[in-house]
Amino acid sequence: MNEVQKKTNASLPANIFEQDMGKGLGNIGQQDLALPFLKILGQLSPEVNERDGKYVKGAKPGMIFNSVTGELHDGVEGINVVPCFYRLEYIEWKDRGEGLGAPVAIYDSSSDIMSKTKPDANYKDRLPNGNYIEKTASHFVIILGESPSTALISMKSTQLKISRKWNSMM
Repeated sequence: MNEVQKKTNASLPANIFEQDMGKGLGNIGQQDLALPFLKILGQLSPEVNERDGKYVKGAKPGMIFNSVTGELHDGVEGINVVPCFYRLEYIEWKDRGEGLGAPVAIYDSSSDIMSKTKPDANYKDRLPNGNYIEKTASHFVIILGESPSTALISMKSTQLKISRKWNSMM
C-alpha cells in the first residue's frame, strides 16, 4: 500500500527572491515617472473642493501640495528646499478641454516664439493655430526632511514676479 508522505516545512527559503532583487523595475525609464510638482493651493484649487475628483482630504487654501506623494504641508510653516536648477520656458497649450492637459510644445527662453503671438481679449498670447503661450519659470528643488525628495515649482503669470524675487535672493 502507498503511504502519503507528510511535508514538514511548507515555507519558502528566505533567499528565494534575492537573485531577482531589483530586476522588476529595470525597464522603468524617465518617461515612466511622474514629475512631482509643488503647488500652493488656492480657494479654487480642485484639491480643496470636496465635490471634485481631485479632492485631497485635509487640503485647505494656502497649503503646499506635492502632486506625486499627495503630501500636504502647512503654508504658514512652509517647507525647506534647496534650489538646484532654474529654467525659463515658453509653454504652448491648447485651451482647457481641447487637449490632453499636457503641453503641446515647450520652447527655450531664447526662442522667437513670442514674436509669433498676438494678445487675445483675455490677454493670452495666441499663436496663429489658436493655441496660447505661457511664460513659465521652472524651479527644480530638493525638498529637505527625513527622506529628501525632488520636485518642481512652476511659476507663471503673476507668480513670475515672485520667481524673479526668489532668483535675486539666491
